[in-house]
Amino acid sequence: MKLSEIINNINIRKMTGNPDIEIRGITSNSNHAGEGYLFCAVRGDNTDGHNYIESAVSNGANSLLVENIPENISKNVTCIEVENSMQATPLVAANYYSNPTRNIKLIGITGTNGKTTTSYILDSIWKKNSLNSGIIGTIEISYNGEKKSSSMTTPDSIELTRILSEMSESNVDTVTMEVSSHALDRNRVDGCHFDGAIFTNLTQDHLDYHGNLENYYNSKKKLFTELLTKSEKKGKVAVINTDDEFGSRLAGEIDCKTVTYSLKSGFGDIYPSEYEISSGGIKAEIVTPGGKININSNLIGEHNLYNMLSAIGIALELNTPIEIIQEALSGLINVPGRLERVENDHGIDVLVDYAHTPDALENVLKALTPIKKGRIITLFGCGGDRDRGKRPKMAIIAERFSDFVIITSDNPRTEDPETILDEIEEGLTGNNIDVAKYIKISDRKEAIELALKNADSGDIVLLAGKGHEDYQIIGKDKIDFDDRIEAKNYLSNKRKLQ
Repeated sequence: MKLSEIINNINIRKMTGNPDIEIRGITSNSNHAGEGYLFCAVRGDNTDGHNYIESAVSNGANSLLVENIPENISKNVTCIEVENSMQATPLVAANYYSNPTRNIKLIGITGTNGKTTTSYILDSIWKKNSLNSGIIGTIEISYNGEKKSSSMTTPDSIELTRILSEMSESNVDTVTMEVSSHALDRNRVDGCHFDGAIFTNLTQDHLDYHGNLENYYNSKKKLFTELLTKSEKKGKVAVINTDDEFGSRLAGEIDCKTVTYSLKSGFGDIYPSEYEISSGGIKAEIVTPGGKININSNLIGEHNLYNMLSAIGIALELNTPIEIIQEALSGLINVPGRLERVENDHGIDVLVDYAHTPDALENVLKALTPIKKGRIITLFGCGGDRDRGKRPKMAIIAERFSDFVIITSDNPRTEDPETILDEIEEGLTGNNIDVAKYIKISDRKEAIELALKNADSGDIVLLAGKGHEDYQIIGKDKIDFDDRIEAKNYLSNKRKLQ
């Protein structure tokens, strides 16, 4: 493809060289540049692509997308200068990959909690409706029976567009994508045309990056007020949780069709007229503009009822028959690392969940409280180099809903694990919690073993924070570690709990 085609409709400040050279690939990683590549120099949080221009050119790049044309650049290298290369890159990628989202139905899901589960629920509905669907999200990228592990919730703009292009060429017709606040803030999805978008909720998380809740909200809001509103798609729709304070606010700020959902009768376009949540799952009768839907789901917890309501909203707007939705929601839905059970013969309910925010942890523990037969033992930690303000809050929530709490490491990253544990503990000491109700163990494996060793038949052991993750980040090293495997190994190797 000629460079002139790739930079079509891009606001160019200055250009040097030949715009009609052939481009064989595009990248924002100088190590991935090859002969005939366009290198997009993007400024990141910790690195600046402009510092790697020489490396990209030496690797074969024949053109550059930059914010400032470098001095003494070879005359054989074409330079396109733009005001903001981070904003221009997704548009360049969309042109290079022939705008794949014009050919598929694309649903974006954003919010602090519920994105992953909602994407799996929708995928179940699409498959039940005989659609060829794909998922891009926190756990995996999957389509046509193939699954690839995901390194981030939303890939960078070039990689994302390449994946969407592969899906389109593989006859995928419907894609459900988790859209993180980081991705929105860093323009990763700016080249996408959405058919629909879901707002699940907004609670404290990522404030280390956004600074405050208002900035966090404005990043999420962009999916609706900018990308969805400007999408070329016909019949585009926003589905919003109006029980959430920020969702209620967002519903009044969107300039396209909006469908609301709520657990309160008559407070949303979609709501349950009645529902029952038990250890066996969720039974509910859902009122929708298209008629009533009766569901009998294996998912448990009020938070999962919210997730199903949002999925119903999108599915109906995409003209999915009610009977298909009803059948899909009443089928078996498995979401890795979301209240995932570790089977054992000790009579202990061992559940692994990704809950790593105060709201998510509270939702999960509230779901478990009505079904407990014995005690609830909660194990959790907080990630290093991340929002420190949520640490004591999560401790307070864990203590409130648990009989015993084990504070341990999550992904400490470059922080001292003991310091993280001390900051979590402040939520307990500051509220005069009896020290007999909790313990601190920085080694997560030891902590898991202690939780299981002290659990009796009928107890619930919740291993929270890491969910589907099969690694732990300590310092700058990423080591193999999976809560599910650690728990399974301990339980299978112990004939009798001591």
